[in-house]
Formats: sequence, structure tokens, C-alpha cells
Amino acid sequence: MSKMVPPPKHALAFLRWFCREDYLEEVEGNLVELYELESERHPGRARRQFCWQVLLHVRPAFNKQLANAHLPIHLEMFLNNLKSAWRHLWKHKEFSLLNLLGLSIGMAACLLILQYVRFESSYDSFHKDIDSLYRLNLGMTNPGELVFNLRATNHPAAGPSAKKDFPQVEAYARLVDLEVFAGSSVMSYKPEGQGIKTFYQENMYVADSSVLTMFNYPLVAGEPQTALREPMNVAISESMARQYFGFDDPIGKVLYLNGNGEAKVTGVLKDLPPNTHLNIRALFSASGFSEGLNNAWIWPEFYTYLKLAPGAKAEDIDLQLDDFTQKYLGGIMEEFGLEAKHMHQPERDIHQSGSLHREASANGSNATV
Repeated sequence: MSKMVPPPKHALAFLRWFCREDYLEEVEGNLVELYELESERHPGRARRQFCWQVLLHVRPAFNKQLANAHLPIHLEMFLNNLKSAWRHLWKHKEFSLLNLLGLSIGMAACLLILQYVRFESSYDSFHKDIDSLYRLNLGMTNPGELVFNLRATNHPAAGPSAKKDFPQVEAYARLVDLEVFAGSSVMSYKPEGQGIKTFYQENMYVADSSVLTMFNYPLVAGEPQTALREPMNVAISESMARQYFGFDDPIGKVLYLNGNGEAKVTGVLKDLPPNTHLNIRALFSASGFSEGLNNAWIWPEFYTYLKLAPGAKAEDIDLQLDDFTQKYLGGIMEEFGLEAKHMHQPERDIHQSGSLHREASANGSNATV
């Protein structure tokens, strides 16, 4: 008869180290008995099962270190409630699954709604001077009507006139859709020895040079003070630069507008985040298109932005806007039987305040948020 192989000594020593004295004799006796029965047939399996059973007994109930520890009352209550909840869930599986599924869907919906609200509320917040930036909107009635048709665009002279009349205005900047001047927005590049690259582009604007200094539109190439200084200069986005020039340096290269107009690349704009109401792909210098329109109170197609001086309040300008409108548009209103009104709008609120006529992009809604 072969000699009985004892249980694994390390596992047995570990059991005696952690197990409470009042449980040790019973637990060790049961495990050794099971080990002896199994080792007669499969010694290797018996050793593995003994080690596994020792590990299964590593629980707070058998731990001598916790034998004399007294859990706080609130922790004991929590553990008891946790056990009761688990028993209830296990007893009513179908009902519990339905509840957990509903809870999961509700939590997912709340997280999605939170993400949506945060995104919608963050529009244009990357502009460092966002609280001092305003858009000057224009409201007009048609002859015989009483309802104001409020539009996001204004006359080209509105910006310079506001800068001249209101000491609270530190700077102004105007943008107008390129297609207002050019009719279409087809851009081409003719690299030497290669075929012409031609693409239709959206979101290209004719802009004052102050756009690059008043707003936080960072340039990855070129200087913001000079990029739009000369006629037919253009600052393009990073993605547009890659589209035409790949990884070559775009500064100084020439793009052709609608097949003939030459535009010299003088700046590369960092691609803007999606949470902006002006998704700019390219900015053309205004001096190449709108020369002579600075003092014109016609053609209200220009997005006009004002930057207030430090300490100035928009409410101070509001009190003078009726007189401002009468001063410059009074004769036109009388001649054509129109009524006009200027209104300032904080840059921060443009996306959430609902869509006006001629908005640059689709707006959101405060009610939805």
C-alpha cells in the first residue's frame, strides 16, 4: 500500500495563517478529508483542488484579522441592504432585468443630453474676448408691413459708422459671403507639370483684415496683422491647404478664383472647432472686392461685428441705436416708406438665439437646450 501524500504544505500554512481559530479545525478537517479521498485516485488533481478550496475560503467571515473588528453601523447597514437587494434581484430575474435595462437607458440618455447641452452652450467660446464681441443686426419692414424682418447682415457702412459715432466701440470687422461678389466659389491650383486641381468651396468670405486680430482665429502660417492687407490676398484653412498643396508650404502660392482671378495665399488658418457659427474655409482681403463700399448704406449683406473697449457696456450703445439708425437711414426710410432698426447681439448668444434671416449657418435654440 502506497504512502499517503500530505496536502500542499504552503496552502495549508496559508490557511492556518488567515483562518479564525474557531473555524480552523472544522475547515481544515473538511479540506484534508476531501483531499485524502481524491488523492487515492488522482493525486495531482487533489493538490490543485485543495489549493483552490483554500483560496475560496479567503473571505471576511473566515479572516482572523477581521474577527475582532467592528464595522461602522452605516457600513453594516449598507452591506445588509446590498445582500437583501441581491437576493431580491436573483429571486425576480425578469422584473430585475427590465428595471436594470430601463435604468441603463435612462442613464445613457442623460449623458447624451448632457453632452448635447454642453456642446450647444459652448459655441464660439474659444474666442478669448467673447464677452466684448457683438454682432450688429438690422431689422427692416417692407412698405405697408408692421413686422420687422430681422437679419444677421447689415449695410457695409454700419461698422465704420459705429466705430466713428460710439466711443465704446474699439474695433469693427465685416465679413460677406464671397459668392455675393464672385457669383460662385470654384478654386483652382495649377502645379507645374501636373493636372489642374479644381474644387467648389463653401464658407469662403471677403473680410476686413481686422477679422484676424479681433477674433481668435489662429494662423499656423502667416501674420494676422498683414495676411489680409493687400488686394486679392487669401488666408485658407489647414484642410483646404492640404487639399490643394498636400504637405508643401502654401505661403506665396497662387489660387485661381472661378478660373481667372488670382489670389495669393498669405496665411493658413488653423481648422476651427465645430462649435462656431462661422465655419470659415477661406478669407479674402476686402480691399480686392469691396473698395468704395465703406461709406455705402446700400446692399445689406455684410456680417458686422463690434468689439467694445474695456469697461464699455453694450447697453450704453443700445440707448443710441435709434438715433444712429435715423441719422444714416432716415432719408431712405422716408423715401421708400420703410422702417429700420439696429440691434446688437452678443457673439456668445448668436447660435442659441434662433435663426435670423441670412444667418451664416443653421442655429440652435435656447428652448431646445
